[in-house]
Amino acid sequence: MGFESSRRWINGVLAERTGSNYTVKGYVFALWDFCQFAGLNPDELVDLARRDRSRVEDMVREWVVKRQKERKLKRSSIAYSYVAPIKSFFRYNDVRLRVKQPKSDAVPLSPHSLEEIRELLSVANVRERALILLLKDSGLSREDVVKLKYGDIRREFEAGKEFIHIRMLRGKGKIAYDTFIGRNAVEALRAYLNFRRNRGEKITDDSPLIASRGGKPLTPKGISTLFLRLTKKSGIETSAHRLRKTFESYLGLSAPSILVKYWMGHSLGVEKSYFLPPIEKQREEYIKAYRQIDISEKELSEVERRKQQILDMVRLLIPEKFETVKTVLMKVKSARELDSKIENIMAVIRREREGFEAPMVKIKRKKEVEEDSEDCQKIVCEDELEGYLKRGWKVQAVLPTGKIVIEK
Repeated sequence: MGFESSRRWINGVLAERTGSNYTVKGYVFALWDFCQFAGLNPDELVDLARRDRSRVEDMVREWVVKRQKERKLKRSSIAYSYVAPIKSFFRYNDVRLRVKQPKSDAVPLSPHSLEEIRELLSVANVRERALILLLKDSGLSREDVVKLKYGDIRREFEAGKEFIHIRMLRGKGKIAYDTFIGRNAVEALRAYLNFRRNRGEKITDDSPLIASRGGKPLTPKGISTLFLRLTKKSGIETSAHRLRKTFESYLGLSAPSILVKYWMGHSLGVEKSYFLPPIEKQREEYIKAYRQIDISEKELSEVERRKQQILDMVRLLIPEKFETVKTVLMKVKSARELDSKIENIMAVIRREREGFEAPMVKIKRKKEVEEDSEDCQKIVCEDELEGYLKRGWKVQAVLPTGKIVIEK
């Protein structure tokens, strides 16, 4: 907006660091919308308010009621997205509007329980699992997590550390702070980054840690959209904010509250200078408290882990068959049954990649497959590969988890 009043407002907000860039964009949109409603530009609104403040206050109330009815918004959305920006605009232009903000009707969201997080992971894809566990382990906001690049974790990640230090700059107040991620997030990120590399993406220090399907950085709105999809898939109301609350509530059971606040990017004032220990001491405190939020692999059954592995491979190699395979695997309960399903799925993958139609064949027991077919496949670890290659097996694909599909 090329008006003196709007420039004064935006410069004031940015200079005093009372809002992130995303907040500023929302504020500008609200002012533009009010200008459209009033039929006046920002400078004309300020001039009118100085001459007849009551008239402008009535216009604001009428605009708020109209937008609330049209867009079926909650009072909390009206207060945050409409009333607050307009009052801020006039305040920076020396006009105090006597318009009260509606009281919020929002019900505060509780932190996720660890069981809820496990349920979310059971329906999440490889990228969603990485994001869920990254947010759970770090306490980052959605605005901060989208700024993370691979270079922010590369040194300790490639060194094989289970607990990785991250240096952050919180956008909302330009506050420098430190946080950490633990083994859950590290393992999930390793699988996710392998998945991206297997799709042909070159991961560099400047690559976004959590990316769109095209390898571009996600936006905060994109994060929210992703969590809306997770809510529909899982039946659990979830959000980045709930995972942030999980970090705060659970780590607070063991770690000093001042450290938990610092790891979340909260401003500590003078306390920061006197009470913050060195990074390695902070890491020690984080590791001790991590048991409160640790979702170890042992909590997932072997069958569930293998289901996730095969679904990640199907999504990578034959994404058009993903929903069909997922429906089949959802009904599997035992390792024996899963073995036979995997044999059939691998047959589908092989034939699809060779250009043939391959409907799901009749399920055979693992023993029967081994007895009547020499063209079978296995999923093995890297340290087992050499022995199989010597016996004539060939590599078919590398899974996002690092395990390898071989065939004979």
